[in-house]
Amino acid sequence: MPDAVILTALPVEYLAVRKHLIELEEKEHPQGTIYEQGKFVAQGQTWEVGIAEVGAGNSGAAVEAERAIAYFQPNILFFVGIAGGIKDVAIGDVVVATEVYNYESGKVGQQFFTRPKAGKSAYRVLQRAKFEAKQEEWLQRLETASARQPSVFVAPIVAGEKVIASRQSDLFESLRKSYNDAIALEMEGFGFLDAAFAYPKIQAVVIRGISDLIEGKNDDSVEPEDIRQAKAAQHASAFAFEMLTKLEKTSSLQSTVSKVTQRFYSQKMRRLALVGLFIVAFLMVLSGEGWYHQHKLLENPVVVLVANFEDPKDDKWGVTTNIISQLEDALTEYEDVEVKALNEEITAQEGIKVARAKGEKHHADIVLWGWYHKTDSDVQVTVKFEILENLRLLSELKTKPLIQEIAKLDNFEIQTQLSEETSYLTLFTIGLVRYEAKDYENAILRFTRALEFVTDAEQAIVQDVTLDTLYFYRGAAYYTKGELDLAITNYNQAIKINPEYALAYYNRGYTYSKLGNKQKVIQDFKKAAKLYAKQGNTAK
Repeated sequence: MPDAVILTALPVEYLAVRKHLIELEEKEHPQGTIYEQGKFVAQGQTWEVGIAEVGAGNSGAAVEAERAIAYFQPNILFFVGIAGGIKDVAIGDVVVATEVYNYESGKVGQQFFTRPKAGKSAYRVLQRAKFEAKQEEWLQRLETASARQPSVFVAPIVAGEKVIASRQSDLFESLRKSYNDAIALEMEGFGFLDAAFAYPKIQAVVIRGISDLIEGKNDDSVEPEDIRQAKAAQHASAFAFEMLTKLEKTSSLQSTVSKVTQRFYSQKMRRLALVGLFIVAFLMVLSGEGWYHQHKLLENPVVVLVANFEDPKDDKWGVTTNIISQLEDALTEYEDVEVKALNEEITAQEGIKVARAKGEKHHADIVLWGWYHKTDSDVQVTVKFEILENLRLLSELKTKPLIQEIAKLDNFEIQTQLSEETSYLTLFTIGLVRYEAKDYENAILRFTRALEFVTDAEQAIVQDVTLDTLYFYRGAAYYTKGELDLAITNYNQAIKINPEYALAYYNRGYTYSKLGNKQKVIQDFKKAAKLYAKQGNTAK
């Protein structure tokens, strides 16, 4: 999943952004939008960046911003391109928009009365822009030095569907009277920010390079238009990537929860819910690109590395041997997963850092490790299930210690239970991998196989949250395949296990809308909205 998405309107803008990325690959939205996704490496961070050319105009920018948010679920969202200068700026300067006015918002009578509306860029990125505007580091990202060093302004701009070419025009006079603090003019920023407003956890901003001035807009006597546009686009993209360098990556999982929550607080979207039109919000659940190396998942197996359990002096218990044997038996039919023995211990004192380091050394995706301690009467077993590359759908898998009578270790009951539970966890995780890779058929197969290893023991190492999550995503996979009755069945099971599962009510309601059951649609959406209001950002 990209950490950042950058939208552009024109080919010259898209190419200027694209030059900053490496390892590009094509992505296609189910509705047909073509993206590219690449890496931007700087300051010890590797950003996954999705880019798209979405065309001119506020309405189109709003649609494509909403679509990109639903598809990628980014932390950072930029619109980068060119603009015309109104005042104070020169060709080649960069403007970071504090707000973008929609100058076409108003009432038409015998004359036009403006009713100003503005989309606002995010506070955090604006503060970063103000700081970087005082520095010169971003200039090092320019391909060629300009005769005049460009300046950076952090100020309001305006957006509309019309091209203004003269200061003598009635429209320019209206802009001067109603939006006299705006210093640049463009065509997409308001729609872009208006769409992003519904997602407060996404840091959205508009960055523009000045390619022409209103007076003399078509004057090519100094530089041809195509040269000016290319220069402006390069300057805007250079400043955008310098900002990205200085911004810290944040948790996309938390922002996803907040985005869904925000939609339930919207009165307009709540009304739309009653007729089953939550299409874009539902796509936030069904779309996505998976692990950091997701594009390799369909070609390379997921490697599970199993460490020796502590207490080597008492290896007669065969805990490690049993776990590896059971995993191999459970996974033998799947070519996309491989079990490896580490043949050494990872102690509690060494902890997660050592586990991750050993996993990376052996090119593993999952590290299974732990230890056990005995007393005269009891044994306590601790199992750690470390996912090296966080799944977007599951940031971590928490386990809890298993405390049993020592006799259950002697008769191998504990070893059997641990083997079953680790098989369940592995298949559950591989199912999520397949789901994120949009391989829904194989996701369902692995989820279903995982259920065969659910233990009925009174104590279990797996936190209760995983089973309802499995049914939820199996339901979502069935929905995507068009098997709506099976989707409903799985959502029912998720809700039975966790009656407070807001997103399960929401998705079930949406599925009922496809089946034409309006009464159940309303019931589920009301229940989901009530739970979101109650749970806030902790809503599941």
